[in-house]
Amino acid sequence: MPARQGALAPGSENAAAPSGFGRAALAAAAIAAALALSAASATANANANANAHPAGGHAKAPITTEAQAAATSGFPPLFGSREVRSSNIGFFPKWTGALERAAAEALGTRAACKPISPGRCIGGADWGRFLVSLAGKAREVQLEAVNRYVNQAPYLPDLLNYGARDHWATPVELFARGGDCEDYAIAKFVALRALGFSNARLRLVVVQDLKRRRPHAVLAVNVDDRVLVLDNQLPWIVPAEALGHYRPFYSVNEENFWLHLA
Repeated sequence: MPARQGALAPGSENAAAPSGFGRAALAAAAIAAALALSAASATANANANANAHPAGGHAKAPITTEAQAAATSGFPPLFGSREVRSSNIGFFPKWTGALERAAAEALGTRAACKPISPGRCIGGADWGRFLVSLAGKAREVQLEAVNRYVNQAPYLPDLLNYGARDHWATPVELFARGGDCEDYAIAKFVALRALGFSNARLRLVVVQDLKRRRPHAVLAVNVDDRVLVLDNQLPWIVPAEALGHYRPFYSVNEENFWLHLA
């Protein structure tokens, strides 16, 4: 989860990874086992019902195809993985807590923006003005602008920033103090929701970056049934299929989470 615009912050993420994301990955594995068992039981029950009510009967179990599952979730399978969905997002209190705090923040705050270079600043009142300026524009324009704006925030690992090993920040916190990868993804999620993107088309995704050998978080957006990835490690938006070195652990939006199986 390196610094903005793709510049790597050497060693910073290695220090933070074992706590928040490490525990999250272990929790996800335990949840996956339970959900997989539940899914296997449901499949067995569906097969039993199908056998009990052959063609022409009135209780035949429906068959869910990959395409139907993708349509229901609002996404094609992320990074080619198999997905198990749950609506119990209480498993991810840092995520839900960040969203609740972000909802309480005013996008149109009058706070001063944070200088990032001579003549340039981000956050504060500038954040609200920026989002208003994007209203009604094409989705592609909104995506590019949000990704570019948020990626300007300074990168700072949680241990140095908050004295904690894992803190999920709101956009106001990110722009005022800097943040790490999930903070960029949260700010982009909040911005796109404010611009009218549906919850079903957005997911924060926690992945294993196989090249850098550490966990990472990005925002995935479904645009016309193609997944685009907004990533603080990259200055541009890329399709998910171009990121073969990302192996997803789990993804979340406001209503559901998905465990991703190889």
